[in-house]
Amino acid sequence: MDGAGEGGIAAWLMDVAAALALACACGFAGASISGAEVGLAGGSTAMALTLVGLRRITPEPQSYVLPAIVPGTFPIREPDVLELTEVEPLLLEDALSEVEPGTRVIRLFAAPTMPTAGELVRRIETHLGRQQDGPPRDSAAVVHLEADASAALREALANLRRSIG
Repeated sequence: MDGAGEGGIAAWLMDVAAALALACACGFAGASISGAEVGLAGGSTAMALTLVGLRRITPEPQSYVLPAIVPGTFPIREPDVLELTEVEPLLLEDALSEVEPGTRVIRLFAAPTMPTAGELVRRIETHLGRQQDGPPRDSAAVVHLEADASAALREALANLRRSIG
């Protein structure tokens, strides 16, 4: 038994897999109807009978001869080589200039600017629900926050979608 051909390990394993699938189905059906003992007996019986039946089937003799396959050859090409004549240092610089006020350019990945001390105090007071020089504010009051570039981008995209469809 070399594992190849009709009587090899691969054929035996396929017969076992098919018998096991039927045995599981019969065992589950028997256990569902009458209990675990009947399911075990039904599954075992189905496994044994199916495996014996499948192993008794003999294949037909091969009536044709497979041609020998000869692998083709491919031409081997030398890779193109880039020759460096002089070494230049790699310069990494940010070529983007500052955005002028009033332009419609939006920087998606720009680093956020650090808020000033006054802005931080205002944000804390807004979060705590107090006005800076006065009594605590009503908690249901609407707080308008500053819009950043991403909000403008979302609004522009929404307008574009509305105009298209």
